[in-house]
Amino acid sequence: MSKIRVAQVIAGTDVAGAKGYTIQLVKMADKSRFEMFMINVLEGMTTKEARMAGVEPFMIPQNPFVLAKLMKNLKLDLIHTHGVRANFLGRAASRKTGIPSICTMHSDSRLDYESSFKERAVWFADNVLNRWTNGFIGVSDDMSRKLVARGIPADKVHTVHNGVDLNQIKSTSNSIETKLKLGIPKEYRLIGTVGRLVEVKGHADLITAMPKIIQKVPDAACVIVGDGRCFEPLKKQAEDMKVSDRVFLTGRIKDPFDLMKACEVGVFPSLAEAIGLALLEYMALEVPVVATNVGGIPEVITSNDIGLLVQPSKPTAFADAVIDLMCNRDRAVMIGKNGRERVKQAFTIEDMIRKTEVLWEKYALNQ
Repeated sequence: MSKIRVAQVIAGTDVAGAKGYTIQLVKMADKSRFEMFMINVLEGMTTKEARMAGVEPFMIPQNPFVLAKLMKNLKLDLIHTHGVRANFLGRAASRKTGIPSICTMHSDSRLDYESSFKERAVWFADNVLNRWTNGFIGVSDDMSRKLVARGIPADKVHTVHNGVDLNQIKSTSNSIETKLKLGIPKEYRLIGTVGRLVEVKGHADLITAMPKIIQKVPDAACVIVGDGRCFEPLKKQAEDMKVSDRVFLTGRIKDPFDLMKACEVGVFPSLAEAIGLALLEYMALEVPVVATNVGGIPEVITSNDIGLLVQPSKPTAFADAVIDLMCNRDRAVMIGKNGRERVKQAFTIEDMIRKTEVLWEKYALNQ
């Protein structure tokens, strides 16, 4: 039997979880069964990281007719799209060529735009074109339920939880050296988070919680890793609250595992979250986590022996949970170890790819 030819199509240039996800699918798919390709619309961090990983993407303009032509030239059996722009292009090209398409829904697209007009326009167009997609993957059960609630037939929606590569997520660096490299005083006990600096990630609530945390844990400090439109507003908020000496905005760091491991607590104050790769990465590093009880997060943290959950937009409660872990070392260590075991059991990259391959076969062969 010939190999199934599948292309990952992505249009964004930022470094949200979808970007690494697509590269991993191309790199780690079973090469005895699948011929994998990557198609990108825009040059940026995604294409840079793909090339660094040994994946050379096909570059095309943002034009569905060009994509359709390339799909035919590559003799594809299926395209797998990621993100709003890639979904639009892929659905139009799929309709033109008859080559089936599936998409992974990594987040609620309405939360990615500052403009309410863009938000409504994208949401409307996305819903209209959903019928041109053969299958949908939600990265959490919560995301899958939301897709069905939008009117997508339940038999076209499949949950494949995000997974991480435990072989790659490791740190051998000394935590003091890691802090000093970033200009962080070695005596500070770090609370850390990694993610895009956008409103929905709830970083403002984290900074609001810092004065109370510092009151109870005088040597506490917070490190926020990532880029985005909220960088300057968050910096100003820390200054206004007089905690700028305890809030470190590092910008983007590729493979920030040394810094993550140097943290005593990983924190995720999101207002909404499909599942969060950085959450899984902190847990894989045995760093105990505090996160909000939103989206797919409670599918990961199923008990307070795995991590602590609080309600969103509650900085005081969030501070209390962080203080609890920072003041109870034995409990923090236990939760950290249980967290890694939870990831090992249910959220590995190998499991994610195996389940995705089943869907590639379903939609490439059974249409």
